[in-house]
Amino acid sequence: MAEAGSVYLPVGAALFVTFGALMALTTSLNSTMLVPSRLALMLARDGLAPRWVGAIAPATGTPLAGLTLTLAASVLLVASGQVSLALNIAVFALVVLYFLHSYTLLALPAKNPSLFASATARVPLWLQRAAAILSMIAMGALIALQVSDDVGTLTTLSFGERVANGRVTTLELCAAWSLIGALLYLLGRRGARGRAGS
Repeated sequence: MAEAGSVYLPVGAALFVTFGALMALTTSLNSTMLVPSRLALMLARDGLAPRWVGAIAPATGTPLAGLTLTLAASVLLVASGQVSLALNIAVFALVVLYFLHSYTLLALPAKNPSLFASATARVPLWLQRAAAILSMIAMGALIALQVSDDVGTLTTLSFGERVANGRVTTLELCAAWSLIGALLYLLGRRGARGRAGS
């Protein structure tokens, strides 16, 4: 953005754009680093991840393991030059999440009528369903575009070329995170069963 600003905007505008980008990063960095550690806390408490993932430092009440894991993943992405991949995976995950939320809105009245009845927002059901369908179409299109782009990259470049050119795909990172998540889930379930048995 700063480069475009230096070409198309008056003198000094590139500095202003850079400052704006830094402020945007600063405001989002806090939530980006803190949310995963809180998710780790909840997953560990529910027995869906090992207890150590949700460990809290007694002196400060800080989820050190979750924050350390988040920092390690961030440093790995920055050190490998894959920052754009980190942004892609974050956006892709949100789009998939929105798609699933929309599907849940459609399925909730039949799957869990009591929970649906407890909703306090009194939006007509037809409008809820129309919004959910529209959202699923839009999010589905974005998912299809990302998958199509990634498949094109996977079929034209070898893994070494993708790493060297900073073109590791979102699908590859999703697969890696899924494997790590599955491993943590299995460890968490095993630990929960062990605690229940003793």
